[in-house]
Amino acid sequence: MLISVILPTRDRLDDLHRALLAIAAQTHRDFEVIVVDDGSSNTARQRNQEFVATFGARFKFVYLGVPGQRGVGLSSARNIGIEKATGQLLAFCGDDDFWCTPDYLASVSASFESRSTLDMYVGYQKAVHGDGWGQPDWLLSLCKTARYRQPLLDGVVLATHQDLCAAGGFPQLNTFVLRRSVVERIGRFWSTLTYEGNSDFFWRALDQCQAIAFNPAVVAQHHAPHPAKTANAKHTAIIKLAVSCKGDLLRKVCLKLVEQQAMKSAYLMGRQALAARFSIKWATYVLWLLIKQRRSPT
Repeated sequence: MLISVILPTRDRLDDLHRALLAIAAQTHRDFEVIVVDDGSSNTARQRNQEFVATFGARFKFVYLGVPGQRGVGLSSARNIGIEKATGQLLAFCGDDDFWCTPDYLASVSASFESRSTLDMYVGYQKAVHGDGWGQPDWLLSLCKTARYRQPLLDGVVLATHQDLCAAGGFPQLNTFVLRRSVVERIGRFWSTLTYEGNSDFFWRALDQCQAIAFNPAVVAQHHAPHPAKTANAKHTAIIKLAVSCKGDLLRKVCLKLVEQQAMKSAYLMGRQALAARFSIKWATYVLWLLIKQRRSPT
């Protein structure tokens, strides 16, 4: 099964080169790479194209528009990469991330070959920041859960939808591979989203998957923003208002899940809503959800 790797980039010469070198070092050789340059400067684009060409015909360079133009955005760039891809399996990598184990794609290929119903493969990662801050335990609870799941092969296990929903986050794009049919079924990336497009794509894809493989070994390094530097607002009142709005949104999601009788998922959303915006009334409701979800199969 051919694996197509989609890699959008813009003005990150050194980071892109590191990512490409890590892909080229994979022991599994049945793959292609689609590098989508989204408006890099003229110098960067030329250097990127020349560097991509050094890896041979399997590495393809796609450029969008004219150098220096306003980019179409990551979601649209990835959709263009998907259009150009020919593989049955789709993998993704950011230009500032890289795969740190050479047998990552080999494990992916073997897992999909071993089970015809497998739709998603998820690997583990470490996250670091340029100033030295690190977050080695990205989805630690998922690794703990994996100890009790059915082995698939070579340290890879079969995970459940509930395992991933309860992990306290979501796998980054550079750590999971999807069957192309799933990506087409969900309508690819939503290009209208300028923020949280990755998480939206992951959850929609997960909802359509049958079997899911999880590899608790670190397969990639993610360049993460420092949590103390992620707030765009500088005024405390605005930040509090944004958190409050998040709480309102999570409450609406929670109530919708209750309507659908998805009580366990409703409890998880309700608990997050309570943390974002506390009230005695909502705390009582979340307590009721806790009791109900323990009696519910979903």
